[in-house]
Amino acid sequence: MLLEEVFNLEKVLLNSLPKAGTNLIAKALDLLGFYPAFSLDPGLFLRDKWQNRVRRFLNRPRKQGYIIGINHPIEISRGSVERILQKTQKGQYITAHIGFSEDILSRALELDFKTIQMIRDPRAVAASYVPYVAKNINNPFHKEFSQKSKNEQYQIAFKGYQGKNISKQSLYTSCLALEPWINSKETLVIKFEDIVGEKGGGDDTIQKEVLTELASRIGAPKDKIDYVVENIFGSGRHTFRKGKIDSWKDEIPKNIQKTMTEELEPILRKWNYI
Repeated sequence: MLLEEVFNLEKVLLNSLPKAGTNLIAKALDLLGFYPAFSLDPGLFLRDKWQNRVRRFLNRPRKQGYIIGINHPIEISRGSVERILQKTQKGQYITAHIGFSEDILSRALELDFKTIQMIRDPRAVAASYVPYVAKNINNPFHKEFSQKSKNEQYQIAFKGYQGKNISKQSLYTSCLALEPWINSKETLVIKFEDIVGEKGGGDDTIQKEVLTELASRIGAPKDKIDYVVENIFGSGRHTFRKGKIDSWKDEIPKNIQKTMTEELEPILRKWNYI
């Protein structure tokens, strides 16, 4: 990348539900010349290793903090988040799973971040969440989750869970938590299904249109769009799994699919998935 191009790039805060395609957009940002700066990931504080316990202690809120995390919300000090926001430079991006409040969104906009909200069919989010947590020993929920049957795991992904040491929000609550971001006029909302292209069961024309809009919003060179289109789908980031639209229909038990669709109907309609 030419040096003068770097100065046109913005600072980006990329927000999403966990397993909603965060890494697909992050890969697009990488291909457009951005660099990852930080991650506002609750897992950094919730895991039961000594490093995470120390991080939890050092970042505890002394008064009112910021809530990070959507599935597993945790409150950390405002100073910790402020340092991350202040250190991020143009041409860098932060990934996050933030909801429930406009606080961090408002602060990011004050600091001239361009904000992106990724959404995905919640049923596909549940289908991606189950194998990810079951296999990922570093996930703070892995131990309790892996002791459940497959049917119970999908119920937890949908209904939530309240355990002795950790809890998980219901999928409906997690989706509602994104309202401040989705309703913000300053935030670019991108659907996972719109950027996977034909390789992921989508549409190449829509993919290119959305990626062009993204590039325009964040100051990236549009002449790189074809390069992004050619390389965005597939492996290259550590949590990529299938990336296929509607693959959840073959993964989630049929009885849970029906209940899930019925109870998530207000979200599915608002996000144009039914």
